[in-house]
Amino acid sequence: MAVGKTAAVVSIVLAVAAPCLAEKPDSPGAEPRVLLRQNFPPGKYRMQQATETQQTVAPSPDLPPMTVKVTQELTSEVTVSKPDAKGIKKMVLAFSRVKMSAPGLEMDSTDPASLEKTPMGEIFKPILKTKVVMLVDEKGRTLSIKGLDAMWDEMGKTSPRMSRFTQKMKKQMGDHMMRQMLGLGNEMVPAKPVGVGAVWHVKTAQEVPIIGKATVASECELATLERTAAGRVATIRFTADLKTTGGGDMGMGGVPLKISRMDLKQAGQIVMNADTGMVSEHTVNQKGKLGMAVGGPNGQQQEIISNIVNKTKTTITRLD
Repeated sequence: MAVGKTAAVVSIVLAVAAPCLAEKPDSPGAEPRVLLRQNFPPGKYRMQQATETQQTVAPSPDLPPMTVKVTQELTSEVTVSKPDAKGIKKMVLAFSRVKMSAPGLEMDSTDPASLEKTPMGEIFKPILKTKVVMLVDEKGRTLSIKGLDAMWDEMGKTSPRMSRFTQKMKKQMGDHMMRQMLGLGNEMVPAKPVGVGAVWHVKTAQEVPIIGKATVASECELATLERTAAGRVATIRFTADLKTTGGGDMGMGGVPLKISRMDLKQAGQIVMNADTGMVSEHTVNQKGKLGMAVGGPNGQQQEIISNIVNKTKTTITRLD
């Protein structure tokens, strides 16, 4: 259970561990230069995130390593309203498909029968019923998010044990992950205009739900800026080192389980329309080590170190 749960946790690291906005680039790059900012223009969109996580763990020196591979696809439909007189837009996000593959588990929400064959189906059904309503200001900052608490509460109805777990997740996660999903590009762009070849570095420290205090040192580069019929398309390439000091309790069934530490190297790219601010693609590859502190029957803790390889690709497509 611990391996499967932590493999799922790693899949959200892309969202929660991105570097913050750089004050200025180390080098401005060539002319012409553009100010890069993410924006969701009014309209309808489809957001698809595909994640593949491989986790190899040796529970003890006497046992051979065990490798678990988890793949997950999450699709959502996003509708963005026109801004009101104050420049505030309403965004409504509805999850339309969940697909997961793991040892002993094959589930796809497009096949209702697969949801009934596994207890995981009862967990994912509330996700498919969830509508998240967000208010975003003219600078792209998220002002409020509603709908996630109801999703956690609905998940918790499957059993008393699941209720305790989902209440922990609701308290620790809040709306953090959703805020980061909306800012796939904003955390990786410089504060001033840049041209091709511009490089900027960012080092941040922040409290991240579940995984604890994270420090991220990153290097970003505006790799290309191409003119297309839809506008100028920019590609930002980045590398980053992520380290954490441990997070909150994820345990179920009375067994304490914590992410004690995480050390990952990341590399990826963001593709965005520099004129409209629309991000169309965000990819990241991650590799490193993850520590899990598992509680024993007498209160003692054992740290299990696992090797993690994670690939995540998010695409956003305009539908209208």
